[in-house]
Amino acid sequence: MDTTTSHQNDHSSQTPSTEALLAKITDLEQQITTLQEQLQAQQAAVQAYTSIFHKSNIPISIITKTPKQFIYTQQNQSATDLFAMTVEESNSWLAKRDEGALAVIDNLTACWESKQTLQAEYHIKLPDRDMWLQSVYCPIFDDEQQISEIVKFSFDITESKLLELERQQRHELMIAQQSSALQELSTPILAINDSTVIMPLIGTIDSQRAQLIMDTLLNDIAQSKAKIVIMDITGVSVVDTQVANVFIRTAQAVRLLGADVVITGIRPEIAQTLVGLGVELGDIITRSTLQRGIAYALNHTR
Repeated sequence: MDTTTSHQNDHSSQTPSTEALLAKITDLEQQITTLQEQLQAQQAAVQAYTSIFHKSNIPISIITKTPKQFIYTQQNQSATDLFAMTVEESNSWLAKRDEGALAVIDNLTACWESKQTLQAEYHIKLPDRDMWLQSVYCPIFDDEQQISEIVKFSFDITESKLLELERQQRHELMIAQQSSALQELSTPILAINDSTVIMPLIGTIDSQRAQLIMDTLLNDIAQSKAKIVIMDITGVSVVDTQVANVFIRTAQAVRLLGADVVITGIRPEIAQTLVGLGVELGDIITRSTLQRGIAYALNHTR
């Protein structure tokens, strides 16, 4: 074989054919086209996201986290209008760590650590107004499934919250008024004449009601200058040592104001209970019925 011909054959076997080169170029062109299409799709998505972010009527803020603190990186115009603060001013407010800022920091921390969407309600004080907000914190993940930032959607619920607080205040006032009315009913005082008053007692007497009985009675005596107080216990369901001690302490306090106590309505079973308990009413005047107690008072105040 000719040496020159041998070298030419070896060279042609090592050099790619024209068809192979064209196929390679076509494949590269397709890859480039695919990458360009993906890039265009990503750019379109970014533009759509940016348009939604900036044009949305919902206040949206984007927050990231440094080793030391959370930082607002972006917020749309709706958020700026709602809070009346720029991104820089929002970061300054967050750094002050007042009650509202601490609530936001706690919510951001919970969202970041749990890696879950969080919804929370909180109250902030702005220079010109108080505001109640309901915010949704949504974590955004990177390619390694680590949180890179949090998107916060904020909703102003001040108006509904104020209505709720107003309803709550009305409810609490109503309860207070009802409680006051029940207290008056539980410790009523009726004047027979200028020197005698009656306090009819009904139901169970606990420590709170016992104190109320004494306070009400002493205040009335101080104002009316009554000389005899009739405590009718016909409607008291149980008289034990505690209740008996209430009567004794009340009688002692009434005497200090210059009046006497007459206890009426002691039923036989109650009398037996007091004797069995060893309770001594001392020199407190007792009568079996309210009528007899009134008769005693009238005879001693003429």
